[in-house]
Amino acid sequence: MNEFHIPLAQRKLICARLLFFQAAYPDRLRFLRAGAQSEFDQVRDNLFRLTEQSPYSSPDDVPLDSFLRALLGDLHQQMIPQLKGKYGSLFQPVYSDIQGMVNGISCEQCSPLTPRICDGGTKDDEIVRGGGACIAPIRAMFDLAAQSATNNYSKWCNLFRNGVPRQLTFSTSLFNGKPHDVPGDYFVGGATT
Repeated sequence: MNEFHIPLAQRKLICARLLFFQAAYPDRLRFLRAGAQSEFDQVRDNLFRLTEQSPYSSPDDVPLDSFLRALLGDLHQQMIPQLKGKYGSLFQPVYSDIQGMVNGISCEQCSPLTPRICDGGTKDDEIVRGGGACIAPIRAMFDLAAQSATNNYSKWCNLFRNGVPRQLTFSTSLFNGKPHDVPGDYFVGGATT
């Protein structure tokens, strides 16, 4: 089964938000303890506002890495009050981590079809399947969940031991309406083949 992935414009949005989560959320407790929760939330909300326009403002001929670098400049402008304010010592490492992660993403290095990179075209799924730096945290979560499920089923399910393990396929392409009454804006689903 082939892996199909969300379009480039939406991967730009998701990648930018994932970078923020990776950089900021492990140390979120420090912001809470320092009384900087509202400033933290403001930076997050500013980033979300900046990225919400990406499917419309960043055409497919703008590579994801170029988009991220431009977004980093916009985010820096938005973060100046926090970087220079009372909690600058908390925000500077977060911004530096985001900057390092953005600088570590290279579409050319990610692509197994170099010099071709994701451009919204027919080869994007193949490129993401073979590289996928833009969705690496999601893939890592999927791999962890798949390995955990396999380990537990093989240990505790007598039917699993006698059968052929199911083939799992990682895909980010399925869009459907919000399921039932899940309160969040995002959800993750999965299926075996």
